Amino acid sequence: MKMKQNIQFVLYSYKRILSILLFLVFPLIGFSQEVKVNTSVNSKKIIIGDHISYKNELTFDLQKFRVQLPRVNDTFNHFEVVERKKVDTNSKQNKFTITQETILTNFDSGVWVVPPNIFKVTPLDGSASYEIQSKPISIQVNTVEVDTSKAIMPIYEIIEADRSWWDAWKYHIMGFIGLLLLIAIVYITLKKLKNREKKPIKIKTKYVAPWDAATNSIQKLSAKELWLTNQEKQHHTRLTDIVRTYIEDAFEIDCFEKTSQEIITDVKKYLQKKKYKGRQEELEKLRTIFLTADLVKFAKSKPSEQEHVKSNKDALAFVQSTSVFLKNNLQSEPKLSER
Repeated sequence: MKMKQNIQFVLYSYKRILSILLFLVFPLIGFSQEVKVNTSVNSKKIIIGDHISYKNELTFDLQKFRVQLPRVNDTFNHFEVVERKKVDTNSKQNKFTITQETILTNFDSGVWVVPPNIFKVTPLDGSASYEIQSKPISIQVNTVEVDTSKAIMPIYEIIEADRSWWDAWKYHIMGFIGLLLLIAIVYITLKKLKNREKKPIKIKTKYVAPWDAATNSIQKLSAKELWLTNQEKQHHTRLTDIVRTYIEDAFEIDCFEKTSQEIITDVKKYLQKKKYKGRQEELEKLRTIFLTADLVKFAKSKPSEQEHVKSNKDALAFVQSTSVFLKNNLQSEPKLSER
């Protein structure tokens, strides 16, 4: 009887211990199933110096867990980190996936193991944090195969490759063309600067009416009295030039390529067209001015002082009389153009 009681007590104790163990282990099993890590490489056999893509992919419920990613050391177990890729994330329904990719290389031949990475998992229901590990992966690093059955070949000397004439001269030709372009640029620049220095500066002059300019010029010429120094020809040549310029500007008649009579005829037609009543008197003054000047220039005549003075007065009177008529007509005619 006592023995039976002992057996029952042992069985009861065993059930209690088993219940406690199941209570402790099942949550961890549930957690580990809900946080999954998948480790992979693109190749388990490489040649020395080749690159390996090493990936850790975690899948878990973001509303239940937080996972801390490990940092892979720059060097570990003969491996070296070449590049750390940007962490990629993807969410689908309640599942959240994190992909951590690292590019590795190895320069030592043999079989080397990429150790497991440790991920810290924190449940959001207040349970204690725990760790999960990725699986270790073995990588075989091979050297370059050498065929030892063949004899070792001697080292050849450096042999220069044949070059075409273009390869031999292209830099010289390009340099020569560049020099010509530089010389052309300098020449054109200096020429432009030189022309700019020679370019005359235009001075803006105030517009002066033809009658004002002619009156001022006649008065200045009269004041010089050139006939007193035997410069009759210069005096009358200058006087007729002033009158011709006035007629060109005020009457718009070309004078410097015409004879005196042709000018008088054109002026007569212009005044007739404009219906100027005092035209006969003004034409007579014009005839006197040109006749006296022609006699001095071509017949070497020497007019008296009174004749010189009369030519000056007639020229001044012709300008002043016709200018009054022209000014009165400016109100109904377009403005005279500037010379």
